[in-house]
Amino acid sequence: MRALQVVVAIIVMIAPASVYARGFGKHAKSDQASAQKKADDTEYKKALKSIPDQKPADPWARIR
Repeated sequence: MRALQVVVAIIVMIAPASVYARGFGKHAKSDQASAQKKADDTEYKKALKSIPDQKPADPWARIR
């Protein structure tokens, strides 16, 4: 009886992991969501380019 309980417990723990490994847990992205992500990425890259370059920090500036 105890062996049966151990086997059932192992099956209960392994089943969700095996389903996830097969790819059933993944959700397909819609075309609209992927287009929105691409638009967001381009806007983000544009925003990064608009940030001016800064001088490198000199941690010893006050001590010299």
